[in-house]
Amino acid sequence: WGNTDGGGGSPVGGAGFLHYNMTQEEQIANLKAVKAHRLGYVTRPEVVSPDSTLEFLDELATRRGFTSACVTDTGAVGGKLLGLVTSRDAELVADRSTKVVDVMTSASDLLVGSATDDVAALEELLLKSKKGKMPVVNAETGERVWHFQFIHHGIWDYDIPTQPILCDIVVDGEPVKAVAQVTKQGFVYAFDRLTGEPLWEMEERPVPASNVPGEKLATTQPFPTKPPAFEMQGISEENLVDFTPELRQEALELMSNYDMGPLFNPFIHDEDPSGKIASAMCPGDGGGANITSPPVADPTTGYLYVSSANRCSWHVVIPGEEADARIPEPTGATFAMYANDRSVRSPRMRSGIPYVKPPYSTITAFDMNTGEIAFRIPNGETPDRIRNNPALEGVDIGDTGTGNIVPMVTTKNLLVYSDMDHDGSTALLYAIDKKTGEELDRIEVPAQSRYGMSSWMHEGHQYIILQTGSKLTAMALPGAMSEGGGGGH
Repeated sequence: WGNTDGGGGSPVGGAGFLHYNMTQEEQIANLKAVKAHRLGYVTRPEVVSPDSTLEFLDELATRRGFTSACVTDTGAVGGKLLGLVTSRDAELVADRSTKVVDVMTSASDLLVGSATDDVAALEELLLKSKKGKMPVVNAETGERVWHFQFIHHGIWDYDIPTQPILCDIVVDGEPVKAVAQVTKQGFVYAFDRLTGEPLWEMEERPVPASNVPGEKLATTQPFPTKPPAFEMQGISEENLVDFTPELRQEALELMSNYDMGPLFNPFIHDEDPSGKIASAMCPGDGGGANITSPPVADPTTGYLYVSSANRCSWHVVIPGEEADARIPEPTGATFAMYANDRSVRSPRMRSGIPYVKPPYSTITAFDMNTGEIAFRIPNGETPDRIRNNPALEGVDIGDTGTGNIVPMVTTKNLLVYSDMDHDGSTALLYAIDKKTGEELDRIEVPAQSRYGMSSWMHEGHQYIILQTGSKLTAMALPGAMSEGGGGGH
C-alpha cells in the first residue's frame, strides 16, 4: 500500500493515509498537505477524530467501492488494514456519532478505479493521480513492479471494467509473456507483463479542453496504435442511423440538440453557450466492454475475444449546491463546484429505433500475435422490437446484434457465448468457430447469463457452467447424464 510519489503518508496523487492512532493535529496537517480531495466532493480540511472506533472502521471495511482510503493501525506501510473507506460511505459517515467530517481517496499504487463523472476536479492533483490504471505487483514481496495509467484526469467513469488477461504470444517472431487489458473506452492495451513495455507504440494524442468554469482536463490521453478499437469511439453525423431517408433526417434533427464529439469529449455545463442539452460520451459509462461480460482468451492460438455494446452516455454538469438540493435527504457538508445532472434527457428516436448505425453489440476476436482483428461478428440477432418496427417496413437491415454484452468461454474447438433470442425472452447458448466466427449451433438454456462462464471436465465429460442469476446452470452433452455424470441440462 505504499506510494512512489512523495514521502510520508501523503502521495502527490491523492489524499494519503488516515491513521487510527494519529493525533488530531497530525490528521489536520496530513489533510491540508494533500488538499483533502475525495470522489464527488471537494472536502474541507477537517479530520477524522482520533476517538473513531474500531467498530466504525470495520463497518467501513465491508463497504467496498472502486476507490478508497486506506486506514491502518500504525500510520505506516504494512500496518494492519482497518478499513477501505469509499465515496459511497457518505451516509454511513454522517449517521455515526463519531466526529468524522469527511473521508478521502488514496493514491495507493493498488487502486484501479477512476474518479466519478459527477465531480469537477479543479486541481493538478488528479492529473498526477494513478487512479484508472493497471498496477503490476511482485506476488512474493508485494512491491510494485510497474503500472500504466489509462486515463489522465478521468472524469468519464472509464474505470477498468474487467480483469487483465495473461497471454503468452509471439510478436514479430519473438515469444512474449504479455498482459492485455480491455477497457470501457473501446481499446485493448497490451504490454510485456514482465517489463511494462507496450507491445505496440502508445501515442499521447491531444484531446479537447473543457469549457466548464475552473475545470482543467489533461491535454492528452494515451492511444494504443494496436490493436484497433473494438467499439465506436466518439460520435458524429457519420455514425447516425440511415436505414431510411426519414429516419436519417429525424436523427440529424434530434442530434443537433446535443454536443456530439470524439472520444474523451468533455462534459458541458448547464449554462454552456452552445445551448446544447448534453454532451456525448461514446462509449458510455457502461462501455464498450463492461464488468458483466469479461473478455476471454485462447491459450492455444493467442486470440482474445471481447464482447462490447455500441452505447453512449449523455452528460451535463450543474452547480453542486443545486445537485445536492435535488436529493431528498442529502448528506455531507461541502459541495463540488459542479456535479452531474442526473435528470439529463438522453436522445430518443420517436420510433424507438437506436439513433446510431448497427451493429448494436459485437464479439471481436483479436489475434494478439499481430495486434489485428481476426473477425468481428454481431452477437445474437436483431431484436423483434427493431426488426418488426413499422418505421422499417419493407427494409432489410440485416443482423444488428441484440445490443447485449455477453459472457463467453473458449474450449478446444469453440467459442461459446450466451445471449437472448430476438424475442427478448428466450435465452440461448451459441457455439462459434473460434477461428472464423461462424455460428455452428445454438440451443435454448434456462435463463440469461452474466458475469462469465466456465468449462470443466469431470469423469471424462465436459461441462459448461453458466452464471444464471442467483444459480449456476451446468450444460453438458447427453452422455454425461446417461452415465450418471451429474445434473444440469
